[in-house]
Amino acid sequence: MAKKYKVGYGNPPKEHQWKPGESGNPSGKKGSAKMAANAKPLIDCLVEELLEPVSPTVGGKTLKMPLVSALAKTLVRDLLNATPREKIQLLEKLMELGVFDALATRIRDTQQNADSGSWISEEDRLMVAALNEALDPDNGNS
Repeated sequence: MAKKYKVGYGNPPKEHQWKPGESGNPSGKKGSAKMAANAKPLIDCLVEELLEPVSPTVGGKTLKMPLVSALAKTLVRDLLNATPREKIQLLEKLMELGVFDALATRIRDTQQNADSGSWISEEDRLMVAALNEALDPDNGNS
C-alpha cells in the first residue's frame, strides 16, 4: 500500500505538482536575464549617484549641491585638519588625479575672461594673476 501523502503548506496535491522535466517558468525567460538587460554599467551608476543633489549645512546655511561637490568640500576641509603625512599623501593623490592641472586651466580661463570683460573686480583680477604666477613654473623664466 502507498504511503499516505500529507497535503498542506509547501506540499501541494500530487496532481498539481510539477511533472518531471516540466518548468515552473513556462515562458522560459530567466529573471536575471531581464534584470541584466536593464542594468547599467557601474561607472554610469556611480556618476548618477555623485550628481544627485544633497543639502548639507555649511557655515550654518543649508546649501543644495551635487554630492560630488559636498564630498570635495569635506575633503578639502579634512585636509586642513590632517597630519603632515596625511596632507602629503592626499596632495600626491590629487596631483595624480590631475586636480592641480585642472585648477591651473580654470585660473587661466578665468584670467582670459577677466581680461576681456569687466564683470570681475580689480582685486579678484590681481588675485587670479598671483595664483597664475604661482602655479605656472615657466612664467617669466623663458
